[in-house]
Amino acid sequence: MTALHIYHSDNSLLMLGLSGHDIPGPVIRIGCRNNASFVDLFARLLAGRQRFDRIIIDCHGAPGEISFGEDRSFHDGWFRDQRAYMGGQSFATPGAHILFSGCNVAEGPGGWSFLTEAARCMLIGVGGQAKGWTSVGFGNPLTGRVVHLTGHPRTVHVDGSGQVTRREGA
Repeated sequence: MTALHIYHSDNSLLMLGLSGHDIPGPVIRIGCRNNASFVDLFARLLAGRQRFDRIIIDCHGAPGEISFGEDRSFHDGWFRDQRAYMGGQSFATPGAHILFSGCNVAEGPGGWSFLTEAARCMLIGVGGQAKGWTSVGFGNPLTGRVVHLTGHPRTVHVDGSGQVTRREGA
């Protein structure tokens, strides 16, 4: 199956070349320059026919939220609202894995809530898991990417109806 890698492009072509996770199999990489481009991409993916078994989102983060370089952020409420508009559709395959690789995304009660609502939204009708980090991470000055060398991952598993079936992590 194909993986989807969404990354904060930050106006840097160098970033694409250096931003790759070691993702096996075919990968579609799409850069988002700002929050508006993420919203547009989300809508295009939902309207399209392609489905992904792995979705990796490299962006900025804070406890319980992600962003693509602007003040406004995407938090649990945004994903909860999007779920209402999705009509039971997903751009993920059954059992898909989503990774939010932003600083502190999964930290604290807000982190659990974010992962839960993001999983319920993006995995509606298919089930799977959403994972995020509790650490700050370290920025690479050449790429602007954040690498998580410390902290703990947290994972929320949901079934196709959006019910949480398991939580993992400290």
